[in-house]
Formats: sequence, C-alpha cells, structure tokens
Amino acid sequence: MVVTRSSGAGSTEGPGPAAPGARGLGADKQRQTVERLAEDIFAKRGYRGATIREVAAKAGCSVGQLYNLYPNKLELYRAIIDAKAGLLSSLAQQTLDSATSPEERLRRMVYLLLGFFQEHVSMFRILALETGPLLARGNRHFLDRVDQWREEILDRTTEAIRQGQRDGAFRVELDAQLTAISFFGLLKGHTGEWILHMDGMLVDRADAILDLFFAGVRRGRRR
Repeated sequence: MVVTRSSGAGSTEGPGPAAPGARGLGADKQRQTVERLAEDIFAKRGYRGATIREVAAKAGCSVGQLYNLYPNKLELYRAIIDAKAGLLSSLAQQTLDSATSPEERLRRMVYLLLGFFQEHVSMFRILALETGPLLARGNRHFLDRVDQWREEILDRTTEAIRQGQRDGAFRVELDAQLTAISFFGLLKGHTGEWILHMDGMLVDRADAILDLFFAGVRRGRRR
C-alpha cells in the first residue's frame, strides 16, 4: 500500500504540506531525506510514539519502500543517531585539531558544541521524551552515543588543560580531569536549560561560559 501525502493545507489527515519526498531518489539520498524527516517525528513523539507509517507518509513513499531502506524502526532510529555522531566527530576533528593554543582549542570546542546542539536540537529532545526506568531499546543506543560524546569531550578538554598547564597558561595545581568535568558541566547545564526554555540562541552563551571557565583556570587570576 502506498501512503500518500496530504494535499489540503487545512487537512488534519497525514502530515500536511510535505517536504520533498524520498521517492525517486537514489538510495543514499533517500536515506538522508528519510532520516531528516524521521528525526523530527521521533523528537515530537518519542521512539515509542513514532511509527514507520507516519515516517513513510512524511517522506512521500510507501511503507514497503521504507522497509527496503531500514529493516525496522529501531534501525532507522540508530541510523539517525549514528549519522549525527559521525558528523559531530568529523566537525570536532576539523575544528579543534587546527587550534594553535589550548585556550583556542577550548574556545572552539564551546562554539562547536553549542552550535551543534542548537542546530540539531530535535535530536536531543528525543532523550527528554525517552528518559525513565523503562527506556526503549532504541534509546539505549542513544544513551551509549551520548556517553561516547561525553568521553570524547572530556578527553579533548583534559588534554587541552594539561597542555595549558605545561605551557604555563593554566594553574598547575588543578586536577586536569576534574577541571574538564567542570567544563563539561557548564556546557551541559546551559544546554539543558536552553532546551527546556528555548530562550534566545544557545551559542550566544558561549562567551559567558568561557569567561567563567578561564577565570578559574588561568594563572594569576585568583583573588
């Protein structure tokens, strides 16, 4: 059965005016289109509330066509998460590895992460819908990915702090790993509060986060 898009702007059936569909595209382009549209559905309804039928309708293809791309809803969900994880890792490598100083590396990291969270906020809303003692199997994969991101951020931050200590820019008495955890806590706290209230632009908080962090780690700034 082919699931069609709704044609009436005021219709309550189907997804309403649809974005360009996946039908007729190559397999890779189909997946990109489906994953982009499915991400929004997962963010609105959660993993358990989203259905393959709704994703197919939004993408303008049949349920059968969708199953040719993904064997089940869980694999579609994982594909979205894995694509975002790969994108973030790639951006981190491109953006951070060319930094000329520890401070510049940390500054770039804050702007990169806040900008990424802001652009892909729908993905992080999925977690808010799926927390609790009865997590869906699919969300376990999401949480594992979040843990991987966290470890990557902590490792990069710890190394930047240690380099700053070796260079004489940062206080040597600080435990680098614990300081990195505090850095991550600032990012996490601001991101969580922003997602909850959506007040302004998340990336606009970068300078305040950096000023507070550097005030604590730079040499000669203690009172």
